[in-house]
Amino acid sequence: MIDNEKDRAALLARARPQIERAARQDLSQLYTEPLLADAANLLADLYAAGRSHGIEPDRWDLEPESDPLASAVLQAYRLDYQYQDLNRPDSVDACRVLLLRLHDERSALGDRHDAFDAELDAIVLPRTATTPPFGSDGQARLAISIVLEGRDTHWALILDRVPSPVVGIAAGFGATDLPAVADLADQVNHGHHGNPFRL
Repeated sequence: MIDNEKDRAALLARARPQIERAARQDLSQLYTEPLLADAANLLADLYAAGRSHGIEPDRWDLEPESDPLASAVLQAYRLDYQYQDLNRPDSVDACRVLLLRLHDERSALGDRHDAFDAELDAIVLPRTATTPPFGSDGQARLAISIVLEGRDTHWALILDRVPSPVVGIAAGFGATDLPAVADLADQVNHGHHGNPFRL
């Protein structure tokens, strides 16, 4: 669809920040790197298609602070990752197996000190020097969990408190998705996304 690599690189360079901005504006969830990359590639292709019809990429920017096309692409990929994933768990036991697999993979790295909390059904991460002040006392720990809701089942970040706020993670459930979920959780735990719970 894109004639040459130089054009492709230019359109992708324009698409990626638009996708990242759309992701930042979605306060209900965070997006893994593979999903962001896939969405940016699709947006670059759509920009190229528009260009072939005489519509340059900057014409899609209808509002100064948002790109509705980028938001639509991001949401389409989120839904695709969430609803079309044949690995999506369908029971509490299946969620637990997936979380334990993620915990085992993280533990195999050697420098992780996570703990699987059976009561929370979550992997609790240790606080670091740069962990944001989560919870009312600022000392809550971040945890990776799965919200089991049929087709709406999704990864989530929670706190090690009950009740806990929930921030969704837009990601698939396959073996290749596990490292992306872990990386995103580590980024949040180290303060790279601020406090997504807004507490």
